[in-house]
Amino acid sequence: MSGELAGRHSSTYPQGPSAVIEFARARLKREPDDARVWAELGIAYVEQARITADPTYYTKAEGALRKALDLRPEAPEDQARAQTGMGTLANARHEFGEAERWAEQARRLDPGHWMIYGVLTDARLLLGDRPSAEEALQTMMDLRPGVASYTRAAHYLSVTGNPKRAAEALDLAVSAAAPDELAFCHERMGELLWHTGQPSLALAAYERALAADPRYAAAQAGRGRARAALGQSEEALRDYTASVERAPHPAVLLELGELSLSLGRTQHAEQQFALFEEVQKLFRAGGVSDGLLSGRYESDHGDPATAVRLLSAEWDKAQTAETADALGWAMHRAGQHTQALPYARQASEWDSHRAEYAYHRGEIERALDLTEPAREHLSQALRLNPHFSPLHAPQAKAALNTIG
Repeated sequence: MSGELAGRHSSTYPQGPSAVIEFARARLKREPDDARVWAELGIAYVEQARITADPTYYTKAEGALRKALDLRPEAPEDQARAQTGMGTLANARHEFGEAERWAEQARRLDPGHWMIYGVLTDARLLLGDRPSAEEALQTMMDLRPGVASYTRAAHYLSVTGNPKRAAEALDLAVSAAAPDELAFCHERMGELLWHTGQPSLALAAYERALAADPRYAAAQAGRGRARAALGQSEEALRDYTASVERAPHPAVLLELGELSLSLGRTQHAEQQFALFEEVQKLFRAGGVSDGLLSGRYESDHGDPATAVRLLSAEWDKAQTAETADALGWAMHRAGQHTQALPYARQASEWDSHRAEYAYHRGEIERALDLTEPAREHLSQALRLNPHFSPLHAPQAKAALNTIG
């Protein structure tokens, strides 16, 4: 990515989804046919669903965005805004091809609006089209450098194997952030530091996020993750519990269950896994079908054959490092070690900085009696992040001991 980075633009709407929702509802009572406000309301609902893990907001978002489209606004930019919102909703529901189609429609109407390129970046990256994702991201950064583009750049750089530049992008995001954006930026930095095997620095970043917003559930979960790595198990459990009580994100419930298993608290773990399954049902009812997360759960805590089926479907939709890793691991867990290895290789070659990918590849190679490659990748996993999983990091160490 190239180009000059400049400052943030101000918004004519209140900051934060709750404030936008309140503002839009009040405005629509006076002007019920304002298509642009309906679109802004729909987009805010999508963001509120992300923050609260309440999938009913997705249904509300679709209703508001459909209303904006049904009003057939004369201004092309207002029509494009509603289409962009539909793309944002489709990305949130893991319908990445649909998100790209909505964003392309919006771009034909209003090619200068930065938000369209954010939707395109997200969709294309999750579809596995890295060159097109980078192109959309660069356009977004040229049109509106700021938190939304810098954090997307950081994510792109992280998943394409450049954590150093990802950290630089997040530093820019923090510098550009408004007060209500700081918690998100610091939480993203904590996540990056966690994945690069720096739990103490990650903990500090999560603490900064919580100083900016003490109720930010994602930062509470992150702090729990870092504290668990640092041996602060009871504090970690409290952080995770506070996070899922505030916003029951399925991925966090899965993490909490695995932490509990690692501590020998089997009953508590089973409770979290049961909640995970219930929350996933609610998300599916809200139109969200996260086969990747469900497949990961089934691989280690359910039925590996079901995991292979779910993740094969995900691979057909989106060929990314994360999907390749998950599918390869599911096949391994189902006893299909030979079929698993090409996917594990693909994942670790696309992203050589993820400890989980190296671990999975090492275990698959060990199952195939490929001793030297197994030793190399299990060691790599522990070098990248010695605490990458409360369950699997100890297993990686044990596996290395058996190899000798």
